[in-house]
Amino acid sequence: MQSAMKLYKNLARFYDLIYSQTFREFHEKYAQFVFEAYKKFCKSKGKDLLEVACGTGELLRRLKKLGFNVAGLDLSNEMIKIAKKKIKANFYVADMKDFSLGKNFDVIVCAFTSMNYNLNRKELENTLKNFYTHLKQGGITVFDMPPKKFLEKRIGNQWLRVFEHGDLEIVRISQLEKGEKENTVRNVMMYFFKEKGKVDFEIDIHEHGLFKVSEVKKLMKKCGFKKVYVFGGLNFEKYTVNSNRAYFLGVK
Repeated sequence: MQSAMKLYKNLARFYDLIYSQTFREFHEKYAQFVFEAYKKFCKSKGKDLLEVACGTGELLRRLKKLGFNVAGLDLSNEMIKIAKKKIKANFYVADMKDFSLGKNFDVIVCAFTSMNYNLNRKELENTLKNFYTHLKQGGITVFDMPPKKFLEKRIGNQWLRVFEHGDLEIVRISQLEKGEKENTVRNVMMYFFKEKGKVDFEIDIHEHGLFKVSEVKKLMKKCGFKKVYVFGGLNFEKYTVNSNRAYFLGVK
C-alpha cells in the first residue's frame, strides 16, 4: 500500500474533479454557513480566515467571494498546487496538529470531516489548542464531525459512484471498516480510471477517529474556548441524537 502523501500525489487531480462535482452545492451551503456564523458570533474586527485541510481550494474559493481574506493549509503539497491555480492566497503545507504560522485569524475553518483525521483525544486536543492559539481574541472556529454512533452504524456499508468528465471515467467503490485502533474506522476506497483508452486503479485508505459530541465539547472548553455551540445542520438547526453530522462553533 502506498503512503498517504504518495497516493495524494497521484490522486490530487482526480480528487479535485470528483469533489468539485459531487459537493458543489454542499460547498456553497457550507461557505454561507461560515459567513453567517461569522456575522452572528465573531467578535474580532477583521475578516482574516484560515481553512485547515483546505484540499484543492473549492470551499476557500467560495469564502473569498464572500469577502474573507483567505489562507489555506493542507498536509498535501499536491492539493495546495491545485488550490494555488484557483485562488490568490497564502498557502501552507503543514499538519493541523502542530502548525505554527506566526499569524492570527478571525475565523479558522476545518470542513468535510477533516477533523476526524485526529485519531484519538490527544491528537484532537492538540489540534484544538492550535486553532485556539491562531485565533484573534473574539475569533471563531467552525468545523464538522459525524457523531461516533452514526459512523459505527455505517461500518460494513458499501457505496459505488461513477464520475465522467470528457474522456475521463472514474468508478469509486468505498467501504467503511472498523479501524485497527480503538475508536477508529477505515474508509477504504478503490478507484478505477479510464482515460484515453488506458485503465488504471488506486486504493485510497483513510483512517478516522470516532468522537462523541459531548467529548468534543469538553475538549473545546478545556482548550480555552469561552463559548461552544453545536448545530445539526447548515441552517443552524438544533443538534439532536438523530443528526448525522455535528457542526461545532467555538468562540475565543
